[in-house]
Amino acid sequence: MEKISLYDLLSILLPGAIFTLFIEFLFFQFNWHIDNYEVNEYFKLTIFLSSSIFFGSIINIITRALLDKYYSKTWLYEPIPDIYKKLYSDENLPIVKFLTKKLNEIEDNNFNNKIESLWDEIYFELESNNKIKVAKDFQSFYFFFRNFFTLGLLLLFVLIVLTIVWYNTKHVFAYLLGFDVIMMILSIISAKWNRKQMVKRLFWTYYSLHKNEN
Repeated sequence: MEKISLYDLLSILLPGAIFTLFIEFLFFQFNWHIDNYEVNEYFKLTIFLSSSIFFGSIINIITRALLDKYYSKTWLYEPIPDIYKKLYSDENLPIVKFLTKKLNEIEDNNFNNKIESLWDEIYFELESNNKIKVAKDFQSFYFFFRNFFTLGLLLLFVLIVLTIVWYNTKHVFAYLLGFDVIMMILSIISAKWNRKQMVKRLFWTYYSLHKNEN
C-alpha cells in the first residue's frame, strides 16, 4: 500500500477533516453528538476518516469546477503565463535567455500557448526524473489553500444563516462567521504565494539541469 502523500493530506484529507469537525461542532451546539451512543473508538475513527475523505473529495471537485470561471478573478488561480511574465521580465537574466530560447523552439504564434506548452513539457520531464519534489510541495500547499477557500465559501453560507437565526442565543456563530471571512482572505494570499513559488521552483530546477547544454 502506498503512503499518503503531502498532496493527499493537504488537498483532500485535511479540508475534509476540518469540515467534519465543523459538523461535529454544530451537532454539539444542538446537544447531539456521537458520544451519546455506545460505540467504540475504532468506529469513531473510521467514521471520521471516511467522512474526511468524502467531504475533502467533494470540496476538491467543487474547487476544480470553479477554477477557470471564478477563482481566476480572486488570484486563487493565476495563469502560468501571467506568473511567468512577472517573474522573468528582465531579459538580461541567464534563466530568461535560456527559457526564451526554449520558447522560440515551440511552433506557435501565441506567447501564452508557448508558456503553457513549455510548462507541461518541463513538469512531466522533472516528474519522470524525480526532480520535482520541492515544486510539488509548494503545489500541495497551494492546493490546500485553494480548497480551504472553497471550504470557507461553503461555511460562509451556513454561518450567515445560523447567525441570522440564532444570533440572540448563540453568538458563537457570529464570531465564527468573522473568523471564516478572515481565513478566506488569508487563503487567497497564501494560495497566490505558494503558486508563485511552485512556478519559480519548477523553472529554476529545469534551468539548473539544462543550463550547461549546448
